[in-house]
Amino acid sequence: MTEEPAYLHAARVQLPCLEAFNGRQPDHRLHDIAIRHWDDYWFGRRRVYGDTQPHYWSTITALAFDLYAEATRDQSYARRARGILLGNLSSFGADGRASCAYLNPLTVNGRPGKFLDPWANDQDWALVNWLMTQPPARPGR
Repeated sequence: MTEEPAYLHAARVQLPCLEAFNGRQPDHRLHDIAIRHWDDYWFGRRRVYGDTQPHYWSTITALAFDLYAEATRDQSYARRARGILLGNLSSFGADGRASCAYLNPLTVNGRPGKFLDPWANDQDWALVNWLMTQPPARPGR
């Protein structure tokens, strides 16, 4: 955005730290999706402890990757950003309804996992961040 080389260099230095939070599993809910929220207990209806991915805040990583791809023309980061965003959009059904979280573990303290929580709250940030990466949504693009 500023075309200042020092900022791009600083972003390049920080990328490994950002990438360290991303899972690299062969599942759309886990592949390149950052761990940004830890459980369904504090914000879900079922109040079950356990990892939630995707979580809409993992799209922050997609925004960073998208900006990095734009600045460097490195399309591998553009593809990763798109994959992260699409993985998060899996929380939305064909009817437009959505879930705040997908609880990943098979079981948590003897309770079944592998479900979309019935509550919908804040997951619209995944949509907002998707739109922010689409031309001409970003100013100056």
